Amino acid sequence: MKTKLTVVLFVLVGSLIMGVSGVAAQATDTAQAQQNESHPLHVDNHVRVVDHEYDSEAEVFRIVFEADRPTRVTISESVQQPEGAGSFSIMSERILPGEQTVSIHVPRSAGEAAVSITTSDSISEGRGVYVSTGITQTGGPFAGTTSTAGWFGGASVVFAMLFASAWQVKRKRLKQPEELT
Repeated sequence: MKTKLTVVLFVLVGSLIMGVSGVAAQATDTAQAQQNESHPLHVDNHVRVVDHEYDSEAEVFRIVFEADRPTRVTISESVQQPEGAGSFSIMSERILPGEQTVSIHVPRSAGEAAVSITTSDSISEGRGVYVSTGITQTGGPFAGTTSTAGWFGGASVVFAMLFASAWQVKRKRLKQPEELT
């Protein structure tokens, strides 16, 4: 009875640890996403990205710019391809003062869609900004978990199997051999 209680307690503690680490990782990801979207992204001193969204079905980025003066913005697909040559989408759009939405077709590459944004002022400053969906895992049973949860899960399975096999060996030793008649 004591062994059963030990096994049950061990399984409960292991499950609790795995659940807490998953919730903590999810909370961190959500907080980072909210922090990134709450502040405008400054392309230069006069142009800001105030919002963006990616439509997976249409493979289109919609970017909302806010400008203080008329400015030409260049948006190019940021590709992550294997070695070799290829092509990518690029466009130049005049942004008027106020807010304006610009759309650009950007297919996913290696699980991610991203665009680079520049203006003539930002190029003079030697910089640009980007907007990305982040790398998304496609499929797989462990896509939404962390390595820490994997280690705790694996260790939990190992210890559970050790306890189960030790209990089985102990149980067989106590059992008397049956006589065949």
